[in-house]
Amino acid sequence: MTSFLAELGAWRNFLAHGDERARLRLLDLIGEINFGDALNADLATETIRLADLAFTYGGSVTGIVAPHSSRCWVALDEA
Repeated sequence: MTSFLAELGAWRNFLAHGDERARLRLLDLIGEINFGDALNADLATETIRLADLAFTYGGSVTGIVAPHSSRCWVALDEA
């Protein structure tokens, strides 16, 4: 789970900032791959799956349960 959160943070920093440091950190985590090829539907599906696991685990530890992801990951225009 730690590696997932590290990669998620690296993607966030790369997409939000796009600076050299963020790019190098992401490359360090995902390897030498074209970012456009890596940022695809498979990555989105896996990110949602792992985020669900993280939220479920967090809820089991804290007792604070988030709504099921089917309600969390829907765009406003899809609701």
